[in-house]
Amino acid sequence: MIINIESSDKPNKRYIIFMDNGKTYDFGLKDGSTYIDHHDKKKRDAYWARHYANQTEKYLIDNIIQSTRLFIAYII
Repeated sequence: MIINIESSDKPNKRYIIFMDNGKTYDFGLKDGSTYIDHHDKKKRDAYWARHYANQTEKYLIDNIIQSTRLFIAYII
C-alpha cells in the first residue's frame, strides 16, 4: 500500500512513492508534462494507447503489480 507521494530528490525523476513494505519508487521525468499539468485529455488518451499497447506494461497495470508503470498510469 502507498504511504506517501513526494517530489523526488533524484535529478531526473519527478516523484517518489513510499510503500508500507519499505520500498520506494522514483518515477516520472522531471521535465515531463502529464495530464495533471495540462489537463489535456487527448494527451492522456495518447499516453494510455501508447503504453497499454506494450504487453509487459499492460500486464503490470491490469494485475495491479507495484511498478512505476502502474503508478504513472494512475497519476496521469
